[in-house]
Amino acid sequence: MRKNAFTLVELLGVIVILGIIGMITVPLVQRIVIENTEKAYNEQVASFEKAAKNWANSNIYGLKKCNTNTCENLDVVTLKTLKDEGFLENRDIKNPKTDEIFNGGVIISLKNGKYKFKYQENLPKIQTVYRWTTNYLNIGDSIEGISTTTDPTTLGKNYYLKHTIKDGKIESSEVCFIKDGNTYCLKGADGGAAYETNKALLLSVFGESACDINVSNINCNASGVSASAYSSGGVRAYDDSSYCSVDSDGTSRCVVY
Repeated sequence: MRKNAFTLVELLGVIVILGIIGMITVPLVQRIVIENTEKAYNEQVASFEKAAKNWANSNIYGLKKCNTNTCENLDVVTLKTLKDEGFLENRDIKNPKTDEIFNGGVIISLKNGKYKFKYQENLPKIQTVYRWTTNYLNIGDSIEGISTTTDPTTLGKNYYLKHTIKDGKIESSEVCFIKDGNTYCLKGADGGAAYETNKALLLSVFGESACDINVSNINCNASGVSASAYSSGGVRAYDDSSYCSVDSDGTSRCVVY
């Protein structure tokens, strides 16, 4: 009489077949997962680089300058800046490879006269500090021993200096002012390259009727807030008794008069 059950040989045959199927399908599935992860990563990075290109087009006068038609690592824009300025959606974006939050930036280079954009996760450490000071500060000065803050609200001022610090030294300076509860910063010490950007910012914030424009500068005043930008590269924010400024040579300070 035949029993209604698998024999040992039959069971071994099934196990062997399942093993062969597993040997074929598991690597295939793994490869598909890896390929899809790589595709998702590349698409996300491409969106960062596209956003950086749009940002650069809107800030073309504020980009660092190159004296030749090829300059590696000319400038950098962080993902935080792209989010803050509306070029990326303001949310945490996870790296599909690591499941960690993307926290890098896009390196901008100039090659054969054309701008190139390359995302990089680990950027050189750059710090932003703020100060209201009557001392003269210059590009390249060390911030060691200088009283600064990373929170501008602690300054208790409607305008102040913003310094970008790299390797412990001042790399660039801006004048920031507060109007209607919002903070705006004017780029200085660029030989005038950022003048059109500064001018456009002031016009958008104050409105043309509140600004006096001539061939070399723009001066705006509204709601007790005043700010100026000069074609030579200087910028200033002020009231009736004091001001903060960055000159075209990179010298920055605040003055009480």
